[in-house]
This record gives sequence, structure tokens and C-alpha cells, in this order.
Amino acid sequence: MKHSVAIIGLGFVGRAHLESLRRLGIPVKGGMLSTAERGSSAAKSLGLEKSYASLAELAADKEITCVHICSPNHVHFEQASALLRAGKHVLCEKPLAMDSRESQTLKGIEKETGFVGGVAHNLRYYPLCQEARALVKSGAIGKPLLVHGKFHQDWLLFPSDWNWRLESKLGGDLRAVSDIGTHWMDLAMFVTGSRITEICADLATIHHTRRKPRGHVESFAKAGTGAYDEVPISTDDYASVLVHFENDLRGFYSVSQVSAGRKCSLGFEVNGSAAKKPTSLSSKIRRCSAPQRVATPRILADTRKAIPTPSSNSSRIFTPISTPAISKRLGRSQLSPPVMTSSSSAKPLPKALKSAPGLKFRGISNFAHDAVSKAPIPDCFSRRHSARGGKLINAQKTLENS
Repeated sequence: MKHSVAIIGLGFVGRAHLESLRRLGIPVKGGMLSTAERGSSAAKSLGLEKSYASLAELAADKEITCVHICSPNHVHFEQASALLRAGKHVLCEKPLAMDSRESQTLKGIEKETGFVGGVAHNLRYYPLCQEARALVKSGAIGKPLLVHGKFHQDWLLFPSDWNWRLESKLGGDLRAVSDIGTHWMDLAMFVTGSRITEICADLATIHHTRRKPRGHVESFAKAGTGAYDEVPISTDDYASVLVHFENDLRGFYSVSQVSAGRKCSLGFEVNGSAAKKPTSLSSKIRRCSAPQRVATPRILADTRKAIPTPSSNSSRIFTPISTPAISKRLGRSQLSPPVMTSSSSAKPLPKALKSAPGLKFRGISNFAHDAVSKAPIPDCFSRRHSARGGKLINAQKTLENS
């Protein structure tokens, strides 16, 4: 079956989805924005065949088999539920819904309809993260005992920085934890193979008042100098989080969107129990937002010897990572995106993605399933890995489903 995709939301993240789908050769027929006028303008500039004026019009289009939802959080539930019931596969950006009640309802709709519902998790596609999971799974560091790390950004550092995510009615009561903290939690579960069972967080709002511009603001855009309104803020700029996992694993991490100089500083370390000497595995993934020499990630295994990755002057936001050393250790001549799987309750789909040798793990989370599921998902769900230059697709579960 050949898939035809539509994208809801053609802003920063939506355009990244569009680029990825086109690179994979999957046709994207049309898009939809908050207004028909904005949708028509965006579709024309992006070379899309069709602009949908409403969700009902999109749901009724029988040519569309899959929809990528890249819209603000507060409309995810309405859009995902309507599209699943209209007989379309749905790949939804994070968070899946505004609360656990909506998430649970979507899980039920997915099982009821048999169509695949997924939430993208791109960070586990970085080769370093694949390597980390493979090392843990092989027993190279013994039993994982502790996992800790951070995810820091600075794009909301100043009171004049604004984005719709700052408003709880649009983004939800959690912001930094929901927006990027769940990136880290999903990655920690993926690497260690243990689910999170309990969390306890200290949440902090650094800027209690921000300047909201009177007009549309693109995500990650620089603050403007035009007219604005002073708006009270209640969502979290920063959090420190204690985490309990299965298998008596403990951890903690910090998350921030107000850490100066940290464009996208993600790091984790897993401490293991290997005999005779302490062993740890750590990874730091950093991305810069301007053309420059990018600080390269490293993996430290039990030998404590770094495996470097190439760094070069590049116009891309993220330096591609694919080294012979990592490839050799994974038993492949080239790194490729691993298999993406979905809920075992979903109907089998044609052209299922084949798994990479020796690696059996999910590439995107499913509404109704977690851990290591092996049911196929449609190829209209774009595959992500670090060699994709340009823009980052935010990808994570809701806190309630972590």
C-alpha cells in the first residue's frame, strides 16, 4: 500500500516533518494550519498540492492514509481522535494530550479502530544512543545501578522571549519537563531497558512575567521589538527531578530552558556494576544553531576511552554522526535508522520496516504500548536519526505516559 500524508501545523516542527518525509520518498499531499489563509499561503510556499480549511475536510479525504500532527498541544486530542476514527494512521508530536485522561482515551480509540497511533521519539535514533543501549544490553557495564543527566536550553532565557508553549491553556501545566524533560526520560528508559515507575520534581518558574508580542511568533525566533503585553507565567522554566525505575534503578536529571549558552545540551550517564572495577557509560549530545564547528559527542565505556566523531565546518544545525568505529562495534558497515514498531494491537501493515541487525527496540512510542514491541508501523511515519541535518523534531511522550 502506498501512503499519502498530510501534515497539521507547518511551522518549525511541521516543516522538519515535511523535509524528512520527502527525503524518504513518501508523498505529502497537503497541510493544514489554524486558519485557511495561513494554510493556503504555507502550502503554496512549501510546494504542497492541497491546503485543508478544516479538520473535517482533512478527515474526509480518502487519499490521505496518515496524518502527522504538529500543532499546539491543546488540539492534539481532538485532532488525533477524529483522524483515527476517520481511518487514518496518526503520528502526533509531543505531548500526546493535555492530561492522562485524554491520553487514556486515545489509547482506547487506537485499540478500537486498529489504526496506528504514535508519538515520535527521535533522540533514540542518534547512533550514540543506539550504541549506548547496545552496550548496556550486552552486559558491558554490568547491571545498571544509576542513571543521571540533563537537558538544557536557552531559547527562553530572557523575559522578552516568547512562544505559545508558555501559556498553560495552549501547552499544558508543565512546560520544560513536558517539552524536553520527557525526551530525557524516554532516552533513559530506552538505554537502560527499565521503565520509570515514580518521579518527584522541584519545579521553578524563573520569569514570572513575560512580554507577549502582539502578533504571530515562530518557535525559536529571536525576540521582537514591537508592541507587547505583560503576561503572568506559571509554567516551569527549570526542574530537578528524582526518578525511580524498574529493577531497583535510581536516577535524577535537571531540565532547563533558561541556561545561557546551551542551545540544546543533552547528556546522560549510566553507572554499572561490572566486576573488579567501576564502569560507566556516558554520552553528551550538543547542537549549535549557527554555522560553526560543532562540539562532538562521545561515548565512554568501561575502558574510559573516548570514541570520537568527526567535526567539520557546516551550515547544518547538527553535525551528522556516523563513524566507522561505532559502525564496526555495531557489526554494520553503515549506520541506518533502526526498526520502528508499534502496538501489537494494531493491524499488520505492508512494507514493515526491517530491524537493524542485533538491535530490537522501538523507534517511536505508541499510544497504547510501551517497552519493546515488535508490531510493524506504516512507513509513512518518518524515520529519524542523527545524520538528518537542519531542524530538530521534538519527540516525546506526555508525562502521564512516561
